[in-house]
Amino acid sequence: DSIKNKFSVKNDTIVEGAIQKAKVKREKEYKLKLDQQLEKVKIANRMNCRRSGIMKFMFDLGVTPSQSSDAFWVDRKILQRFVSCEDQLEDILGKSYEPILKHKDKLCDCDGHQGLPPREARKGKLLSKQSFEAYLSLLKTEKELLLQDRGVDPKDICSSLCDVVITKNENLKCEKCARKYQLELSEKVEKFKLMKELYYKLENSFDIVNPISDNAEPVYAISRTFVTNFRKFVLKLMKEAVGTGSKTSNAKQVSEIGLDAFQMEDLLPWKDNSNNKEEIDPQVNTKILCEHGSSNDVNNRRKVRYVRSAIFSDIKKLFPRAVEVPVKVVDQQIMPCPKCSAIEEYHANL
Repeated sequence: DSIKNKFSVKNDTIVEGAIQKAKVKREKEYKLKLDQQLEKVKIANRMNCRRSGIMKFMFDLGVTPSQSSDAFWVDRKILQRFVSCEDQLEDILGKSYEPILKHKDKLCDCDGHQGLPPREARKGKLLSKQSFEAYLSLLKTEKELLLQDRGVDPKDICSSLCDVVITKNENLKCEKCARKYQLELSEKVEKFKLMKELYYKLENSFDIVNPISDNAEPVYAISRTFVTNFRKFVLKLMKEAVGTGSKTSNAKQVSEIGLDAFQMEDLLPWKDNSNNKEEIDPQVNTKILCEHGSSNDVNNRRKVRYVRSAIFSDIKKLFPRAVEVPVKVVDQQIMPCPKCSAIEEYHANL
């Protein structure tokens, strides 16, 4: 009987311990779910306050910002996230020691004059004074609510709402950066325009040339491999510029700002001595050149394409190192490299 009592007490202890563990576990799970539910309620309340504030104070503009002399610049992405009322902006509002809007790092410093570089200016949105003040006030209120929920002392919250205020008349643009940007963009536009024109001129159906009958002006042979790779590249570039590029490209961003998203090197991606079959040849005719700098493939229509001097001149503008392969016609025949022909004839007569 004593042994049975010992086992009974032991079993009761084990059962009681298991029940206690299960109880603690369930309490923790319940507390976690309760905290999560309370957090959802707090988030919903903050979003509702934001939504009503936007509708009440920010949409009653009264003036058009672009026409107002006191229009204020703000970062468009942050503004979009804010007005969506789906983003908590924790990465911005959750930092008690920083200003809410940080514009200072976006300014350039050209000869002591601060202003937004053109590319940064294009990433913003102009708000009327009323909307800007309402925007700051709503952000401030929401930041205080968020940090209060996290137990942060109000005294520890940074009082600065915006480190640098940018208006239509102050800090909006840097004249030096603007001039540099205009020159750069103009150069890119001209380069892209020439590439686009050459893309269409190198279509198979465009201006079909017969060197034998069309001998009024010089005719040049160019590598079909070059033509194929060049047109593929330009087509991809044009699709990306209008936002219909491949999923791997940043097509959405490019479509918003067009050519501004491309660097000049993006428009000239060809490399020397590349083993990539789709790489554009900077010398244009490397594939068809012989050791004498001419070509034995000028008669091979599978390898060469005939173009007039005007088109080859456009090619030279984009590819200054393009090797010329003029097509010579003698007695109604297209002549290959004379040195190669002489060597072949010499070996044939041995």
